[in-house]
Amino acid sequence: MRVLLDCVRPDRDCGQLRNVGSTVTIDPYSPLAGRKAELLRWLTEEGRFAPDTGRLLELLCNKLAALGIPIARATAHVRTLHPEYRGAARIWRRGENIEIRTTRHGIEFTSDYQNSPIQHVIETGQWLDTMLSEATDRRFPILATLRAQGITHYVMAPLVFSNRIVNAMSWATDAPGGFAEADVQLFRDLVTAFVSVLEATAGRRIYGELLATYVGRDPGAQIMAGAVKRGEVHHLKAAMLLADLRGFSRLTDELPEERIVELLNAFFDLVVPGVVAGGGDVLKYIGDAVIAIFPVVSSIFPSISLCTTALPPTAILALAIVSISVLSGGTSTSLVGWNSSARTSAGHC
Repeated sequence: MRVLLDCVRPDRDCGQLRNVGSTVTIDPYSPLAGRKAELLRWLTEEGRFAPDTGRLLELLCNKLAALGIPIARATAHVRTLHPEYRGAARIWRRGENIEIRTTRHGIEFTSDYQNSPIQHVIETGQWLDTMLSEATDRRFPILATLRAQGITHYVMAPLVFSNRIVNAMSWATDAPGGFAEADVQLFRDLVTAFVSVLEATAGRRIYGELLATYVGRDPGAQIMAGAVKRGEVHHLKAAMLLADLRGFSRLTDELPEERIVELLNAFFDLVVPGVVAGGGDVLKYIGDAVIAIFPVVSSIFPSISLCTTALPPTAILALAIVSISVLSGGTSTSLVGWNSSARTSAGHC
């Protein structure tokens, strides 16, 4: 039995796409067919249970290496639903831990994105398969960095999710001759099945982040775990932090809407990281107010535990007030008065 596939691949010499009209013959009893079957078996029976996208990428790369593919670097680029970030990239490098990079909204208008492999793949919907050279350095400057690190061959594939959003995945090698044709063919065989697993895995992360953003980390985690029964109540002991801005109502009458939003975002960006770093959880944003809690972590000295966890974020809040004054220029009497105090409550500390 033979399977004939008409392939369109990029020109490896310059990275330009062209129809080479080649035909790949796959013998079902060949080593290539065996590698494909083993990879797809692993994906459906083991890989799909990966807890997150980073771990899925790591396990996949380990499996590809075990199948004899000289992979040195791989990435998975996935769009997300987040008020600050447009997407996230997971980067695997041989012998290193997974790196996570987030991209903010608006990156698609920058020169770095406009001259990148991911922009080419997402906008054209075509594979990029190229040996690295001075020509690819000029077309995709980021590939010059990879070439300087020893990468010889770079392949990127479009991954189309069920909502029609195009994401991407790449593989790279430092082998002197690059990937073999059979290796690239295995990537192509993998993508159709892998994209569904990646979408489900990324979806769990996206839903969790959305819930954490709007209902808090712990409540969000409980919802994701199935705690959705109506009337179900969860009791906990915790210190509560309430921080709001005095004189905010007056400021909304005096300043334009854009300025109000800018200052609120600056305030929240300074307060919330301190809450999270202190083990707290933001429950609500109410206008200019932040309500956060710090659960009890010691059953022996609960009051001491509350103080030690809640007081550092309260100190950070005081720093935030000063910082906001600096951000606003500190020249307006009304803004100085607005920044002069915040009401906090952190138990009996």
